[in-house]
Amino acid sequence: MRPVAPTVKMGGSALHPTQSGEEVYIHPSAVIDPSVTLAEGVKIHAHVVIERGTRIGRDTEIHPGCYIGEDCSIGCGTVLMPLVTLREKTIVGHRVLISSGVVIGSDGFGYAKKEDGVNYKVPQVGNVIIEDDVQIGANATIDRATLGHTVIGKGSRVGALTQVGHNAVIGESTAVGDQVGICGSCKIGNHAVIGQGVGMVGHIRIGDYATVENGSGVSKDVADGSKIRGIPAMEEADYAVFNHYLHQLPEFVARLHALERKLQAGDTASPEAPAS
Repeated sequence: MRPVAPTVKMGGSALHPTQSGEEVYIHPSAVIDPSVTLAEGVKIHAHVVIERGTRIGRDTEIHPGCYIGEDCSIGCGTVLMPLVTLREKTIVGHRVLISSGVVIGSDGFGYAKKEDGVNYKVPQVGNVIIEDDVQIGANATIDRATLGHTVIGKGSRVGALTQVGHNAVIGESTAVGDQVGICGSCKIGNHAVIGQGVGMVGHIRIGDYATVENGSGVSKDVADGSKIRGIPAMEEADYAVFNHYLHQLPEFVARLHALERKLQAGDTASPEAPAS
């Protein structure tokens, strides 16, 4: 990849040959730092901004309104749909699809309370690595690491409106549904499935091939191959028992109150179960 030099305009667009003689497409409204490196076949549409030091691979397409910060790297055959933001030092692999409105590399939620009671911001100086063949749904947000990397593994899928916290790591070929909340430093293994609307606390591990059912709340580590559900999330067999008795709770409370009343009245006979 080599820096490009503007040459001719055709029909409101601009064609720019690289030093190898092949062309890239750059809309005239795009703002691109001269240090940016573009490979052959790149397409950059209207109102895109690309900051200094960024490198973009062959046949990648950047749709209107995207912002790409300093020192980013984007691989070959990747597509950024409209209004994607890549903050500085973000690394995106080959054949990645990033849907509209996604923000990658924004500051993680890191604060420290001092003696004066004020929450002071902890600098977030890491980055985000999106590996090859990843797909990210609309308006998802993936925070940069405090130190080190936030990572989305090769071939994984991240649903719309999902939040991935700082220093989280998602393994390879894992599917994360829509509206999932992944707190900082969570580790999700390879080939896992995280259902819609799942929430998980920070610093836990979800094992390889594990499944977390829709709407679950995960507060502790999940073993490899486990299938969990509920709030708090638990193994499916345990959840079936828990849920069965949960629905009977009003009956149990009524029986308990009836028993208390009999004991207070000095009647030791067992109370009859209330009608269901």
